[in-house]
Amino acid sequence: MSADLRQPEVVNSLVAKRCEGRLTREEEAHLVFVVQDRVDWILSQLRVPQSEMFDREDLISIGVCAAFDRMDHWSEDKGDFLTFSYFRIHGSIIDYMRKMDPVPRAARAIIGSVRKESRRLEQANGEEPSVSQLSESTGIAAEDIRNAEYMANARTRYSLNMVMGDSEEGAELLVILPGDEDEDDCDDMLTPEMIAAIGKMPKRDQLILQDFYVRDIPQRDIALRYELTEARISQIRQKCIRQLSRAAGQG
Repeated sequence: MSADLRQPEVVNSLVAKRCEGRLTREEEAHLVFVVQDRVDWILSQLRVPQSEMFDREDLISIGVCAAFDRMDHWSEDKGDFLTFSYFRIHGSIIDYMRKMDPVPRAARAIIGSVRKESRRLEQANGEEPSVSQLSESTGIAAEDIRNAEYMANARTRYSLNMVMGDSEEGAELLVILPGDEDEDDCDDMLTPEMIAAIGKMPKRDQLILQDFYVRDIPQRDIALRYELTEARISQIRQKCIRQLSRAAGQG
């Protein structure tokens, strides 16, 4: 695909023409290609594991439909359409995977054991343990740990509205809240207390959460960005999650 077609001004122009009903067949084909390319990139960021349950073409179709639905809510004053539609695409894919792949009890048992051991090792060593360390400590295969955590994370992602400084619209933050391995159901509704808790967090802490959970930036790179140790970044992240968990219990 030509790089020019992905330029924000080109995409915005095509979306605007579509909203006005002035899009030619060729332009519509270009727009579909651009959106498919974006969805494909989002799937690569999600790192969806190989599974017979998840057909990549189906996931791309779901993402494309979400993007086109979002066009009805876009206007030029809302900036780059591909950025504007990112969270809707991302959320639609996650929702589909959660419906198709509920966390089995075996995976919840693994998650519970791994998280307890992770807390113990972090307290003992002052840093978040790696998957290989957890595998060695628990005797659970590293691949099983990754798969179980992936399913749990996809199942317990929460979409939060977070005011980011000078943004009037706010930025949407996807935060993975620790789940209860004995709980079969998840409540996807955020309470006002949880939203308020995010607004009270220091700006740096909000940005660290966004870097880790939304932008998928490795913890070591976040530490370099803020000139902190990896252990300190982990402490900040866990502190924020505890605050959200407490706020959730107040709703």
